[in-house]
Amino acid sequence: MKQRILQFFHALTARLRERDHAFVRRFLREEERALFYAMDVIDQRHAVHTAYTALQLARAEDGIDEIFLVRIALLHDVGRVQGDLGLWGKVGVVLLHRFLPQLSRRFAALSRDGAFGFWRHALYVYDHHAEIGSEKLRLLGCGKEAAVIRLHHSPPASSDAAELRLLRQADSMN
Repeated sequence: MKQRILQFFHALTARLRERDHAFVRRFLREEERALFYAMDVIDQRHAVHTAYTALQLARAEDGIDEIFLVRIALLHDVGRVQGDLGLWGKVGVVLLHRFLPQLSRRFAALSRDGAFGFWRHALYVYDHHAEIGSEKLRLLGCGKEAAVIRLHHSPPASSDAAELRLLRQADSMN
């Protein structure tokens, strides 16, 4: 829970500096940057910091494709776009998942119409952003990235690539 509180305070002041934008330009092609910048600035900041952390973790290991690792870290949350959650939507979804998991499943199952439309959508995106982002990347021809990003919230498996393992670790730290 301490990590979530820290994430909240980082989200309140989320912004990217010029060095962050340069980092994104260095690793992502134009059409991939379009997906990246379609995310809320909170998610952009999270992705950039996840990439920085992943790169640090990778330097302690041999045989890591650092370029691929940074790319998947920057793109891992492109299944969420600006307007899907926002700060307060994300807070609500995280709290619902943590403290009222059955209620969150019921909200997600409700019709999009009516008072619960935002929450249903927010819960769906929160739960399925890995698959949504993976499909977007697949359509851009980024099949290798799409395959890894689809799995970034799945339980670890012994067959997981080292880059996926490092992405998960960096994501949980940010």
